[in-house]
Amino acid sequence: MSERSEDEPLEDEAIIALAAAGNYDQLEAAWMGAIEADTLTPADAVAVLRAVAAREAPARTRAAHLESLAWFLLSDWPDRKGPEAALDVARAAADLLPDSDALREQVAGLYRRQHASFPAIEALTELTLLDRQVPLAAGVGYTETALRLPPGTFVRDSRRRSAGRVVGIDAVRKGLEVSFGESGKVYDAASLGALERVEADDFRGLVAFEPVRAAAMARDDPEGLVLLALKAHGPRLALQDLRAHLEPVVPPADWSRWWKAARPLLNRASEIEMTEGSRPDLILRTRPMTFEDQVRRDFEALASAEERLLFVLNHLAEPVADSAAEVAVLKYLAGRLGQEARSGDPAAALGARAVLAEVRRHLSEEAAGPEAPALAAEAADVSALLRHTENDALAQRVLGYLREVAGPRWAEAYAAALPDCSPGVAKWVARELLDAGQEAALRGAVAAVLARPAESAGALVWVWRSACGEKPVPALSATERYAAAAGLLTAAGELKRAKIGSDETARRYLGDVQRALAAKEFAILRSVLQESDEGQARGLRVLAARNSGLTDLARLRVLEVIREAHPILHAEKHVPPWEEDVVYTTEEALHAQQKEFEDLVHGRMAANSAAISRAAAHGDLSENAEFTAALEERDRLVERAGRMQQDLAKVKVIRRSMAEGDHVTVGSRVVAKDLATGKAEELAFLGPWDAAPERGVYYYRTALGLAFMGKAVGDTVVMQTRSEERRWEIAEIRPAL
Repeated sequence: MSERSEDEPLEDEAIIALAAAGNYDQLEAAWMGAIEADTLTPADAVAVLRAVAAREAPARTRAAHLESLAWFLLSDWPDRKGPEAALDVARAAADLLPDSDALREQVAGLYRRQHASFPAIEALTELTLLDRQVPLAAGVGYTETALRLPPGTFVRDSRRRSAGRVVGIDAVRKGLEVSFGESGKVYDAASLGALERVEADDFRGLVAFEPVRAAAMARDDPEGLVLLALKAHGPRLALQDLRAHLEPVVPPADWSRWWKAARPLLNRASEIEMTEGSRPDLILRTRPMTFEDQVRRDFEALASAEERLLFVLNHLAEPVADSAAEVAVLKYLAGRLGQEARSGDPAAALGARAVLAEVRRHLSEEAAGPEAPALAAEAADVSALLRHTENDALAQRVLGYLREVAGPRWAEAYAAALPDCSPGVAKWVARELLDAGQEAALRGAVAAVLARPAESAGALVWVWRSACGEKPVPALSATERYAAAAGLLTAAGELKRAKIGSDETARRYLGDVQRALAAKEFAILRSVLQESDEGQARGLRVLAARNSGLTDLARLRVLEVIREAHPILHAEKHVPPWEEDVVYTTEEALHAQQKEFEDLVHGRMAANSAAISRAAAHGDLSENAEFTAALEERDRLVERAGRMQQDLAKVKVIRRSMAEGDHVTVGSRVVAKDLATGKAEELAFLGPWDAAPERGVYYYRTALGLAFMGKAVGDTVVMQTRSEERRWEIAEIRPAL
């Protein structure tokens, strides 16, 4: 007779009925017959045993019948059906079986036979199944627990912080030995339940017991290792906490190098999220995010065009983990850059074009698609972009693209762009021009820098540093070196005043200008003064005397260097220069400025307020162009009024007595001979509101004014412009009032 399936019922359910009726003699006969006929399944056998156990009868009677039935089945089935089938019944009915030595031996024998390869299986059954102090059902449970914890298994005990690793059965101490690193514990049968098996790649177990494998993961799969750390200690870890957890496999001496390599990989991980900043938190995502989704999210979150361009360049510099995903990401970035390349801002469009060209180089021709028509790069666009680009790598990438699209005129474009470059980019541009034999273009660019030092502060710093090199690039004349020194002092003062108003260029370059001037203990300045005449030195002294862009110590050191080079200046009567943070003006210009301010406040601003009220009355402000224009005009008027009010609060009226001296200062009128033409020119130097160049009246802080300040009769005045150098000899100085 073939064996029934588990889904088929016993024939007439006769055996179960006999068990329920308590007819034990017939039950045993039927039970043995079913076993011999091989019609019982483990589920059938357990059902019969439970029916016997549920019968109301004396406990000893029930126990005797249960032992008899179980003993016969457990003796027969190992050879007939295999030890696992017999163990299925023993495990399922362990709570029913009598606690007899015979059944203990039988069940222990089944485990030894079925798990013969398990280390120390005999010792295990001795301390679980064969220990009379342990109930049979509990012994089965403990044995099953121990079998799931072979030697080498990582475990966790909720009462301990560190992970453990199973050593094996300790027959002497009658328990399962677990190592917790420097300490260990032996768990007897009753305490085995405190252990929980953990995965073979559990972070705590790896770090504690397999540091070589963990170190290999740190080297070859940092993403996987950090993921394990987050699962074990997360779901969120601050960077310093991650570093502490990884210290056993990433020593402190290796951390910076490891983090630099791992960070871009972690930033792309689908299951890990990183917050912004140099010390980010790492977070285990509840739902994995695709690589493309991450890039889209991060790109769209960036506020400025420069941040987005840098994001793309940094992405291109990172290693590629998934080529298919990378293609999709690059196509997305190319599309977004294409949109920005068509924006209304020419400078921003140029930057987007430059980076887009780099993205296209990483794509196949088919994936990149047709290239958009090239945009003409105007000099103004390049200058505007460089003035607002703080990252040198991005600036060089834009200039490289400009060289590609400008053709033979690239050198001209580079020379036009150099005055707006940072010191590092200016150095790079200079090298590119010299390598191409374009020294004339470079000299023109240097002249442009010297002509407007404050506006070209970054490039001026490069000019100054270049001037002191063993091989100046390019070689500068003594006049140009003097102009650079005067330019640095001028730029320091102008940038300091601009910084008070949060000017972007001042924020970027004031510190560079200060450090450049003081470089090598003012060595460059010393060399310039050694080849300068007294008139030039006097001009530098005027520029330095009350220069708010210098610290008190730096100002004293500059004046000391000037005095050392030209001691005769120390004996001269000192002519106080103008005061800083003061607006000099004549009485006439002051009254005109006050009237303009009154007209602005009580006239134009009042009219604008009325215009806002009228526009607001039209309703639906979100679509009201008139209302929006009136608000924008209000902002412009308020800003202008604020500036005028600040300037009026700083007014100092120019008096005749201020200019009654031997040197050019604020309020002076000068007669000077143009050394190129021989013609005499009359120039007056007054405040910003008095300036009228067509009448020979100049603001004293212009390049021309600064060139004349502090000079005496007979001195030569030199002014470098973008296209030429002009020279005058002072013939007369008198008050302009």
